[in-house]
Amino acid sequence: MNYRPMRFLSTTVIALFLIALAYQQVLIGSLQNRITSFEEQSAISKTAAEYRSDYYNSEAATLQSPHGLRLKIDEGNDSFILVDVRRNDFYQEGHIVGALNIATDRSEAEVLADFQTLKDENPSKELIIYCYSTSCLNGRKVGRFLANNGIYVKELSIGYNEWIQTPEIWNYPGEEYNIEDYIVTGKEPGVFDPITPARNTSCGSEAFAC
Repeated sequence: MNYRPMRFLSTTVIALFLIALAYQQVLIGSLQNRITSFEEQSAISKTAAEYRSDYYNSEAATLQSPHGLRLKIDEGNDSFILVDVRRNDFYQEGHIVGALNIATDRSEAEVLADFQTLKDENPSKELIIYCYSTSCLNGRKVGRFLANNGIYVKELSIGYNEWIQTPEIWNYPGEEYNIEDYIVTGKEPGVFDPITPARNTSCGSEAFAC
């Protein structure tokens, strides 16, 4: 029996299959490039107004003003949990009253586990984090890491350094407060006795309050 035609046919079929497979890969690559190009062009084609809208939506959803936080502390508002993400030794030297410490000089797995536990135990409360200073990126990186893992937090718009060193910048002239009352040392979060009646008010109406 002559097997040459069969071998030739098998070789031809395999060659055609490989050519078809290679062509398919080329088509897929071309399609992916077109999608990437379309996404890039879409991003570039945003109007100035759209960029402004994105910016303000992001800022309003992400940041917590320090003055607004201090008023919440004054009121004994328990709708949020404040988290200090600095190293534990810095936390013990001084932290904002009521703040828990989830130090971020540890592995990502440990940090995520602690935040996940905090979220699971307090599903209805807003998590607000703060770090060392306004210029410190630690808090922003922690917020990004948590968001990528399904945990969404707000960040205090100043750090602990500004909270303790320059309170006159983020509070209003004539307000009655002693910043030392809002600072605690040691391992425990500390407790602030609510001020009644309230001595100070927010910067605007409920819709625009800081």
